[in-house]
Amino acid sequence: MQARHFSEFEDVTRAELAARYYGELGQGLPAGPGPHMVRAASR
Repeated sequence: MQARHFSEFEDVTRAELAARYYGELGQGLPAGPGPHMVRAASR
């Protein structure tokens, strides 16, 4: 991402998404391979 001149980037895993958006409902989700979200911002 830095090679493409993005100044900020975040790669969020399934477990991190569940904790961030679902709180207690996301408890117990297995970590590991699965969906994720990438956020990037240019300069």
